[in-house]
Amino acid sequence: MRNLVAIISKRKGDKNGHGQDTILTIYDLNTTYADLIKSALAQMDDIEIDIEGVTFEDIAAARDQQRASWEKVVADEDSVANQTSHWANRTEYKGVPAIQHRKTGQYYIQGYALFSKTLEFDENRPAEKKQRGHRNGVTAAKAAYRKLTGAWRMSAVTDGAMVFTGEEAAMMYAAAK
Repeated sequence: MRNLVAIISKRKGDKNGHGQDTILTIYDLNTTYADLIKSALAQMDDIEIDIEGVTFEDIAAARDQQRASWEKVVADEDSVANQTSHWANRTEYKGVPAIQHRKTGQYYIQGYALFSKTLEFDENRPAEKKQRGHRNGVTAAKAAYRKLTGAWRMSAVTDGAMVFTGEEAAMMYAAAK
């Protein structure tokens, strides 16, 4: 049985408060970060990278660097699951495993996102920023490999956030599918 958590919260937006969309995210807390990395490692050789200007040597170097990084995570799975980062402490928020920022006290819930949807779009948008390119072919190829782990998300849990667990979260996920 899945350990589901549904969170309805606002995105942080920019420093002026623009772009605070209301987001529904449903997490499966049974899937660990190490599980996601193992899955990405299994898919890594099957992915074809075709980026203009990126050579085969760049792709091979990126694959080797990313594989080495991910293999460290898998080898150290127990400590990764229990470690406290330099900026946050492990805690709970309304019975859900969370991390809390050491300076601001802000809570975050992170995990494998099964579903995410914008419920309310904030019309007060910041100016679009120009997308920055990659410094070289290796970083461009590594970015393509990291897309395999894109389902790992973190949601800031503000005062107005709603957190649903158990049967409520399962019903929300069933309705969302």
